[in-house]
Amino acid sequence: QGAPVDLGARAFDILTILAARPNEVVSKKDLLAHVWPDVTVEEGSLRFHMAYLRKAWGDGKDGASYIATLAGRGYCFVAPISRSGGRKDVQREVADSYPHANLPNRLVRMVGRA
Repeated sequence: QGAPVDLGARAFDILTILAARPNEVVSKKDLLAHVWPDVTVEEGSLRFHMAYLRKAWGDGKDGASYIATLAGRGYCFVAPISRSGGRKDVQREVADSYPHANLPNRLVRMVGRA
């Protein structure tokens, strides 16, 4: 709906993995391995973050569906996805929303290099 949503790092990682493979089932095992590498966690952690994502997005509200659970198999991102053609415009828009950062412009080339 265009409104920003605050997500924690783990929830964002889960969302990124699912959105990268829309309409494909991503197994719980794959999600656990990518979101918590080199750490042993219970499936309850994954369920917690999935519930958080659904609540943050209003999944199930007014018939909206973003993430489907396939019992015993994993999760599937089922919402329509549109990709922005102008990534630079998105980056500039995000940067402009943080005027307090007061950082210098990014250097295009290094000094003393051809």
